Amino acid sequence: MTGLIFNKNERAFVSDLNNLALMNKQAVRNDCDVVERSPQIMGVRVELGTVFFGQTVVNVIQQDLVISPSHASLDRWDLVVIDNAGTASIIEGTPAAIPQTPNYDPSLYVLLARIFIDDLSIVVPQSAIKDLRVINEGIGTFGKFVENGIVSLTNVIVNHNLNDTDVVVECIDSTNKVVLPSSITIDSDDQITVTFNPAFSGRIVVQGGAGSGGGGGSGGTLTIKEIDGVPTILNVDEIRVSNGTLTDLGGGDVSLNLDGRIGTYIHNQPTPSLTWTITHNLGEKFVQIQCFDGADTWVQPHNIVLDSSNQLTVTFLSSQIGTAVVKK
Repeated sequence: MTGLIFNKNERAFVSDLNNLALMNKQAVRNDCDVVERSPQIMGVRVELGTVFFGQTVVNVIQQDLVISPSHASLDRWDLVVIDNAGTASIIEGTPAAIPQTPNYDPSLYVLLARIFIDDLSIVVPQSAIKDLRVINEGIGTFGKFVENGIVSLTNVIVNHNLNDTDVVVECIDSTNKVVLPSSITIDSDDQITVTFNPAFSGRIVVQGGAGSGGGGGSGGTLTIKEIDGVPTILNVDEIRVSNGTLTDLGGGDVSLNLDGRIGTYIHNQPTPSLTWTITHNLGEKFVQIQCFDGADTWVQPHNIVLDSSNQLTVTFLSSQIGTAVVKK
């Protein structure tokens, strides 16, 4: 799934490039397609999905939008956008003989699509909708999801959609104090279950991203294609790849494989031990760490000592096997 594909004779406008400039802060994580309504009317549908706002994942539900009537003799371009609450809206353009995309603030919105409104249009067909999504599936990112508005619950299921089984979880009560839960269970790469005793009110912050799996973690593949077949990138002096390889596949295809997690180290402890010595080599002394037993259930260490910027030591009251997730 790729956004911002231009034919070789088509111009890129400022609004298109603004979205590219902020793709690591505001971008579509998955889906959020903009499609015609059925039956066709003067409106569009935004399909469900998720977007990134900074390092926060925002869920987007399916939404139907109404487009303002067309001008009698002039064309215009409208934009479909999502805000940081997951609400879709239309930014309406100005009718003109040569229409331009309307101004918008890319720090406030994720851009999904541009819609061409012909003069005297009475419906919006799929052919009038241009996909302008920048897809950032969390490759090499450190994302955050916040479950707000929890009131007096002993069991909370959090669908964080970070595509990561090795996450760091913080529970912050209604007085802004960090609370230790009774247990945290990793249900899947997109869901955890947190239990409390007594009941908890407040918010749960889940941090992670960049794929799932154990060991050094799994990355992803980003494929870039110049659709006219000419593998030429203008005004780019250098491309740097960390923890991965950039490969020219020929025919205008470039594959970027990210083999590791950026800013994350996964320590596996296969044999029971009271002390886990973890050499994470992250170059940061004050890191976040969370430990899980062999059943992927959160366990609270007795003590954590930050030995250096590349090593820490975890001790338990009884011997443990499992996994430690370290993030800087």
